[in-house]
Amino acid sequence: MILYARLRPRLTKLTLPIIWLAMISAGVSFGSTYELLDWQRYTIYGVAAVLALLLWALPSLRFAANFIDVRSDSITLRTGFG
Repeated sequence: MILYARLRPRLTKLTLPIIWLAMISAGVSFGSTYELLDWQRYTIYGVAAVLALLLWALPSLRFAANFIDVRSDSITLRTGFG
């Protein structure tokens, strides 16, 4: 069973998650220039962490988990996180 190729989706599918990450980072950076109360700062950081997880990390992990293996005896399609 020889592995001939591992085909992945197009890298352009990560364009929107990277844009989301840049916007979240810019928003946190902009918000950190102001003198805020502790609860406001923690709320901004918490919301940014949740948004980064949902809008950047999960799509990036899903992209990394999708591929097609072309072997000498079969073609295997793998999708999802597992």
